[in-house]
Amino acid sequence: MTQINPLSRLARRYALLTSLCCLPMIGFANQVVSVEKLEVSMPDALVQAAGGFPPGIGSSLEFHKKLPDGSLEFYAVTDRGPNSPAFDHGSQCMVSFFPEFSPAIARVVVSADHTKAKVEDFIQLTYQGKVVTGIHQGDTPGSELMCSADLKPLPQQFGLDSESLAIMQNGTFVVGDEYKPSLNLVHPQTGEILKILTPGQGLPDILKQRPMNRGFEAVAVTPDDKIWCMLESTLDDPSIEKKNALFVRLIQVDALSGATKMFAYPFDFTDYANSSKVKIGDMVALDNQSFLLVEQGPTKDGGYRNKIYKIDVKNATDISGMQSKDGQHLEHGVFSDLSKVHFVKKELVLDPRAHGWTADKLEGLTRIDDHTLAIMNDNDFGLMSTIELNSGPCKSPDESNCKMAKPMLDKEQSGTLLWIFKMRDPL
Repeated sequence: MTQINPLSRLARRYALLTSLCCLPMIGFANQVVSVEKLEVSMPDALVQAAGGFPPGIGSSLEFHKKLPDGSLEFYAVTDRGPNSPAFDHGSQCMVSFFPEFSPAIARVVVSADHTKAKVEDFIQLTYQGKVVTGIHQGDTPGSELMCSADLKPLPQQFGLDSESLAIMQNGTFVVGDEYKPSLNLVHPQTGEILKILTPGQGLPDILKQRPMNRGFEAVAVTPDDKIWCMLESTLDDPSIEKKNALFVRLIQVDALSGATKMFAYPFDFTDYANSSKVKIGDMVALDNQSFLLVEQGPTKDGGYRNKIYKIDVKNATDISGMQSKDGQHLEHGVFSDLSKVHFVKKELVLDPRAHGWTADKLEGLTRIDDHTLAIMNDNDFGLMSTIELNSGPCKSPDESNCKMAKPMLDKEQSGTLLWIFKMRDPL
């Protein structure tokens, strides 16, 4: 009997849905007129706040306004701080090399002549009067275990892995977090978290079933003041969905009424080895129904892709509460389950790699005007994804052969890049 490769079957299912279900509208990329490539300089205070590591402010980027002197003002956000996995050394934890780090929102200014970019100032996040750290564990199933450099678990506490940023009409920041995942409404002057939305408490309960640490990399606010967010990846329950799902969930939140809706974004399934590889980066609203977003991840041929799409939700189906006929989530539904679902439409706008972009983590995206967009990388605080283990001093006399994690720096990838693209067609 001839065996059928399940991935081939899924690829055919994707092609069938694309042809019959009016899924994506993938067009030609908008022509680039010019590219300005800047590296963001950091003040000493921010370097100190990052424990001496190269500050990583590029987890999200939001254009704010043009200043009177012609310079451009942006806001950017850090993630949880300098950390690397210890998985290759027999540990199941993420090593935090500076547990005291507090996620921050940075104000970035590009000079009027577009020759310099600099962090002018920043605010650190606080909650109930206490500084928020990047360490959160203890009450969120499936979250990573965070440990100190001696591979000992860090104390349970409230913290955020802040990965996305948007601004409401009254100036309030919306910070998306990967842990729970959560949306956090933040006072723009003090950094105090005013309100927290989590799955089951302001957000759809089903979002709890995201893969570990794959929460909200993408958050946007539309002109009508609705909050939109997208999971970084597909749902992970049951486990088969992680590799076989055909869409990622996009969520609309009315912060005043508490009403929510969910829509299906069809990522480019056939470009990845399986569905678990796709990652949604930043997102920015163009109007009340269309957005720009980053879709990225390792490709099945061993490369990496970062692409920017324009998406439209005008005719998309609200999939809240919908299931497949066999009771599973729609992500793993058969064609008959999905044939009546109108997916989010998408159109390719820009492939930054065609213009020299090499960073895997394109996590900042914003629109400056109708013909101009900007992107930024997350430099991971200059750390490689591996660590070294050395014998270190023990904290108590009865211990022996103590292990200490040593950070490995990637000097070539430690900078924060801000690229500005001028486009031929309006965004």
